[in-house]
Amino acid sequence: MTIEERRNGTKVVLLIAGKLDTTAAPDLESELDTLIRTFTTEIILDFSKLTEISSMGLRVILQTQKSLSAKKGKLVITNISPLVREIFEMTGLIGLFVQDEGLVIVQKEKTATMADLALSGYIDSGTISIVTKNLRQILVETPKLANISLDLSGISTATADGVRMLKDMQKRIQEKGVTVSLEHVPEHIRI
Repeated sequence: MTIEERRNGTKVVLLIAGKLDTTAAPDLESELDTLIRTFTTEIILDFSKLTEISSMGLRVILQTQKSLSAKKGKLVITNISPLVREIFEMTGLIGLFVQDEGLVIVQKEKTATMADLALSGYIDSGTISIVTKNLRQILVETPKLANISLDLSGISTATADGVRMLKDMQKRIQEKGVTVSLEHVPEHIRI
């Protein structure tokens, strides 16, 4: 497991990559304890590159939540990979940590030239910013990116403003030379 840290005042984002298992959990626990002792008020765990989590990893996250709550802070988990998300759903912990269940983005695949994302939930003028933020991050991390595929099969509803903003975002990215395809659009959504 590797941990990459980004700070913004009292807010810290940790990108966790690899396996959060019995061997790695003490390292994350130590890192999180240090952050809490140094007056960090918000910790965001980015699980986009986490491939596995054990019960020991879940224990560390629950303990961190408890410690932060005691200090009026918060713990948020974003970009949960499909396998890890399944574990959070099975244990009933998904609702405690996920930042915005209104729209969930799962990165299905990413290479040097393509990214395949699945969206579920709803699209409106508020949640489209989550899509934009994720795509900007992917564009920065993958400078040779040529294609982005957005699987919309999990979208339950979409407002007219949300659809308009999605199409505007698609157009802006395509003007930069990256093809953005909207795949599996549900029949009830007009794009």
